[in-house]
Amino acid sequence: MRDMSGWTHFLVVTGALLQLGGLGLTVRQVQLVIGIRETVRQQLHELGRQLLGRKTRQSVTVNVTVPIGVEISADVEVRYAGESELEWLAREVRQNRNAVAELGRKFERKITELDNRTQRGLDSRLEMLDRETSEKASRNAVLMWWGVVLIGAGITMQTAGSLL
Repeated sequence: MRDMSGWTHFLVVTGALLQLGGLGLTVRQVQLVIGIRETVRQQLHELGRQLLGRKTRQSVTVNVTVPIGVEISADVEVRYAGESELEWLAREVRQNRNAVAELGRKFERKITELDNRTQRGLDSRLEMLDRETSEKASRNAVLMWWGVVLIGAGITMQTAGSLL
C-alpha cells in the first residue's frame, strides 16, 4: 500500500466536505419545495374559504361609534281634486312600478360592484400567490444549482485524490 501524499489527503477531504455542503443545499432545497407546497395548499384553502363566504381564521375587531338619529316615515295618500278611484289606483301602481324598477337597478349595481370587488380581490390574491411561488422557485433553483456544483466538485476532487 502506498502512503497518501498531503495533496491526496487535501483533495479527498475537501471533496468530501464539498459533497457534504452540496448535500446540505439539496436538503434545504427539498425543505423549500415542501414549504412551497404547504404555502400553496394554505393559500388555496384560504381562497376557498373566502369564495364560500366562510369566516377566515384571522379576525379583526374594530370599534365604531355610530351617532344615533331618528327617522320618521309616514304614508300619505294624495288625491287630486276630481280624481276618480281608478285614476288614483293607476297613479299609485305606476309609482310602485317605478319604485320597484329603481330598486332593481340599485340591486343590479350593487351586485355588479360586489362582483367587481370580488374579482379584483381574487386577482390580487392570485398575483400575490404567483409572485411568492416564483420567488421561492427561483431561490430553490439557485440552491439546486449550487448543490450540484458542490457535489460535482467534491466528486472530482476525490477522484483526483484517489488517482494521486
